Amino acid sequence: MVLKWRVLWMVMLGTGFILGSTAAVTERKWADVSNNATVCDGRKTYAPPSNLALYSEMDDSTYLQTLSGDWHVISTINFFEKSWSCFRGTLRVDNSTGCIVADWSFRVPLKDTPFAMTDRLCLTPNARREKFTLTSISMPDWLRKITAEDNRVVETLEIAKPSGSHSDVVDWVVLFDCGNWLTPSGELFFLSRTENVTPNTMDYVRAAVKRNGVNDFSVLGKC
Repeated sequence: MVLKWRVLWMVMLGTGFILGSTAAVTERKWADVSNNATVCDGRKTYAPPSNLALYSEMDDSTYLQTLSGDWHVISTINFFEKSWSCFRGTLRVDNSTGCIVADWSFRVPLKDTPFAMTDRLCLTPNARREKFTLTSISMPDWLRKITAEDNRVVETLEIAKPSGSHSDVVDWVVLFDCGNWLTPSGELFFLSRTENVTPNTMDYVRAAVKRNGVNDFSVLGKC
């Protein structure tokens, strides 16, 4: 049985926020706005994704289609997520809104219980596809506002180069959810089409993450 987000957020509120937020807040500072950086709590610098320009000939709809499909979530930077496993996502383009709908599922070490939640990701106008706004549509409006999961800024830190004849599908992408009061250090989503990532790709992604002023990430458990 899949438990709804209500139980998940109780766990996060009771552990992640109470135990970790105070220490995390003291480490965080607003990013320097120079060098094309933008204010995003949870990182200290911003390096525009070097490979994103390779998708510039696509229109927005086609670009979003390259992100659709099934993904494995490889990473986390939050201590309460380190024990999560089998974190997967299915992304699809909602033609009525022009946004991505992301269905997530994962397991936590609470009797190996599965959880599920759904987000909507919309490209931010005039942001050169570097930014999305996220809305957690599996929450009611009042809870989204309390937890700041309504129009949360999500940045693209890096993306894989188009892969030849399969350029219509992105192999991996790194997204960063800017910090809010629940996760003040932000959230890092290293998404990969495969559960096993090559050492070269892992090293490349770690370097991209560090260029953005985010400390190294932990690798989540596999299915």
